Amino acid sequence: MTEAQWLACRTSRKMLAFLQGRLSQRKALLIGCACCRLHWSEITLAEYRSATEILERMADGVASEQEIAEGRRVANYALDMHTGTIRGIPRRYKTRAAGCGAWAVREMFGPDHLDAESVDSALAHLWYIGKSPSVGARRHSRVVRDICGNPFRPVAFDPEWLTSDVLLLARGIYEERAFDRMPILADALQDAGCDNDDILNHLRDAKQTHVRGCWAVDLVLGKE
Repeated sequence: MTEAQWLACRTSRKMLAFLQGRLSQRKALLIGCACCRLHWSEITLAEYRSATEILERMADGVASEQEIAEGRRVANYALDMHTGTIRGIPRRYKTRAAGCGAWAVREMFGPDHLDAESVDSALAHLWYIGKSPSVGARRHSRVVRDICGNPFRPVAFDPEWLTSDVLLLARGIYEERAFDRMPILADALQDAGCDNDDILNHLRDAKQTHVRGCWAVDLVLGKE
């Protein structure tokens, strides 16, 4: 894959295949969780949402072994509800959206180490929620770009840009998913001396999909 192909790619599958062997478990988990959250309004299963939130805590390394075990149990329970192995479950648990979400989170709990290939397998289930698989794959490609940036042009962060205002804003955006504050973070970085157009333009791009794990916010926070 070339840089031009990466920037124009409309399917997460090709991008994740390119990233195989170079994507951290944290990034893989956050890609999967962010794509799950794209369908938050369509999949209202409490079990699905709970399992996704535990996966996010796993990505940040703050989930206990007990929580992870509970996440696997909840993911399996959601899948059992969809497949009908539990008697007397309401019809709403057997919808296509519920099934796609349940399969996706269950697959993310499956491997001991989630990588690009395994997260792609999980995302494939989510493609079938909504209008068409191609639309789902295109939405997911934007998430991959937001989290991984441009692998052909890695950006270095100057520690001198890390003022208290910059750090406070970045932490708030990450923890609260306050992506409406991205342009404010760009302004704070610029005030601190940042002149990197890749960072500033990404944070100010109103058309860009932003999720937890955004490469620019990660740079500020020193996350990999």
